[in-house]
Amino acid sequence: MRFSQLLQLPYEARTDKIYISELLDRLPNFPQEILRDFLADHGRKDDFQEQYAHIDLLRIKWLEQRVAAENLIECALFGRFMPRFAAVTARPDSWSEKGWGCVDPREQVINYWRKHKTWQRKPIFLNGALMFSEKDYYLVEGHTRLGLLKGLIGSNVVSRKASHSIWFGCYKDA
Repeated sequence: MRFSQLLQLPYEARTDKIYISELLDRLPNFPQEILRDFLADHGRKDDFQEQYAHIDLLRIKWLEQRVAAENLIECALFGRFMPRFAAVTARPDSWSEKGWGCVDPREQVINYWRKHKTWQRKPIFLNGALMFSEKDYYLVEGHTRLGLLKGLIGSNVVSRKASHSIWFGCYKDA
């Protein structure tokens, strides 16, 4: 099943999200977070179809990994998402006035970052080779989280060496 075939699945017209039950029927071994945050939420979006239409979902294995921040912030990402990524990366520029409040307006998110110095939900990456990139990691979902991490590193709030949990997808036979 190619990513492009997600367009053929039933979806909620109001939200344009693919039904999780449909995804579970076809991809029963996928982690719930991947189904929800990547395929259901974004499977019908033009930007995602443009990037991932060629991906054979049945060949992907998903791994939970801990990766050093310095490796993650050097990942490849979709060019049209760069302005948003750059804006989030700049949030910690206001660290001296806002402290942890610069990360997000939601208290729960602020408290989690303050306590753990990382994100609550793992961002999703693909092996860069699947996206014809020379980079090891290609960011799929989590641009705000990764942009924030990059900004916090730049502001010397979080260490470049600190490891962070991610979802990493690669082909099983690669």
